[in-house]
Amino acid sequence: MQKNIPIHEQIGAEFRAEMFNVPNHMSMFTIANTLGASTFGQVTSSTGATDPRTMEFVLRVHF
Repeated sequence: MQKNIPIHEQIGAEFRAEMFNVPNHMSMFTIANTLGASTFGQVTSSTGATDPRTMEFVLRVHF
């Protein structure tokens, strides 16, 4: 999301928010998904958690 805010004739501000993995769903395991394989639907390895929720906020003033 981004919002430009005019302050004066030649001065302005920009507010920006960037968000990744907003619902914060974790996937701790890899599940075999090859149809017909003997391991189909089984947990085959523990890969560790996916990236956590990340948010970045920026306020930039330009003149």
